[in-house]
Amino acid sequence: MAKFSERIDFVKVETIENEKGIRKQVETVEYSCWTSIVTRNCQEIVKAYTTNTQEIFSFRTRYCRFTKALQLDTRTYKVRYQGKLFNIIGANDYGMAHLYIDVKAVRVHDE
Repeated sequence: MAKFSERIDFVKVETIENEKGIRKQVETVEYSCWTSIVTRNCQEIVKAYTTNTQEIFSFRTRYCRFTKALQLDTRTYKVRYQGKLFNIIGANDYGMAHLYIDVKAVRVHDE
């Protein structure tokens, strides 16, 4: 049994433009739930002669209508955890038992 002691938000980030033509990103919380951190790791990636670090988290949350749909549409939503924004890489039904969903996400560094 997983211990759900952390809170995460699934957010939708949209870019809107005001009457002056200035674009701004607006974040809307679509779903909020309790989760447990399954894995947390850092990877160093070498790209164009620079070394960058990626934080990758796996969150386990309860299976519900929202998380079931998340398995098919991971690009629409992002995860907000401890004030940090994460892009969702994948969402899988843990053990195919329809009890938990594992959401794998990588931290967005340009915020």
